Amino acid sequence: MSKTRAYTSQTGNTQVTARQVDEQRKKFFNGAPTPYPYFSIDKPGSRESVKHVSGKSYPYFSYIGSGGGGGTGGESLNHQLFKEALYELKILRLDVSLHVGNGIRKRESIELEVVKAEKEKEIHLADGSKRYSDIYYQFDSASRLFKKWGGELHIEILNSNATGALKQMDMRKTSTAVIEIEIPPIFQYKIADEDTTDELEKSHREKVKRILQGEKGFLKGVSLSNPSTKDYLIERVNFLKQRETSYQLENERLKSELFDAEQKLAAEISNVSKISSEASVLRNKLESVSREKNITDSNLKESVSRCSQLVAENHKLMKNIRLWSVFVVPAFFVVIALVVFFLNAKR
Repeated sequence: MSKTRAYTSQTGNTQVTARQVDEQRKKFFNGAPTPYPYFSIDKPGSRESVKHVSGKSYPYFSYIGSGGGGGTGGESLNHQLFKEALYELKILRLDVSLHVGNGIRKRESIELEVVKAEKEKEIHLADGSKRYSDIYYQFDSASRLFKKWGGELHIEILNSNATGALKQMDMRKTSTAVIEIEIPPIFQYKIADEDTTDELEKSHREKVKRILQGEKGFLKGVSLSNPSTKDYLIERVNFLKQRETSYQLENERLKSELFDAEQKLAAEISNVSKISSEASVLRNKLESVSREKNITDSNLKESVSRCSQLVAENHKLMKNIRLWSVFVVPAFFVVIALVVFFLNAKR
């Protein structure tokens, strides 16, 4: 345990430091022990009686009957200071690994505004027993976890060992959320018990609070219990029913659209088939016209050739005619003239 702190009752949350009691002894009891009881830094119900010892070097608490300066059980001063800082927080951001069933975990972040905080709050387990969490919060948050957890959260600060498997199984059956947090290295209180003072401890708590409530401050945790409130479950069921109805309507709409699309596709396929048939007819006509064109082109070519031949023959004939007109016709008339001449001469 922390040798410099003690509870003032077996079940309460009030603590005193060894230096505070030492001052009290000097001021009011002339250095004699106070008449008040003190108890070890343990969970309610398991605290042991301790006595205050002024000591030569520094004041401390020691288990009654022990020969040394304190025992080995209970919470360390580091644990105590971190718990006190969490107790005083107004805002806290958490990055939690949530157990969602069947060994499956998923990380989720939540920013919570602390409405009420308590230390050493009872957690009732499924077997009827109970244990105490380090910190209990009632909180507000915009996260879905606010409704899921009913605005309540227990925090267990990891000491030297993580919570045992059987205890975790019991925790998962509780009706309130419980997460386990390990103290980050940056928040370790490294001053020895014999050297600590109230001022140093206060400064350390303020440092923890300043960092955690800063813009980038957060703590990582692991859920030991991740319950759901009745209202949250009813809301989830209604949401899932609405989503199922929405999916069904969407499914019907998609089926209708699919049917319309299939009908349009069938009509398009029919049109394509018709167009393909018409195209085949046109293709055949085009081939027929092409063949007729080839024949016409061949006949035209022959006609042009024949025409060229006739033109050549006509040209030759005209040439012959010109020769006749120049030589044969005049000679013919000469012959006629000679015949007439000889006939007249015979008379």
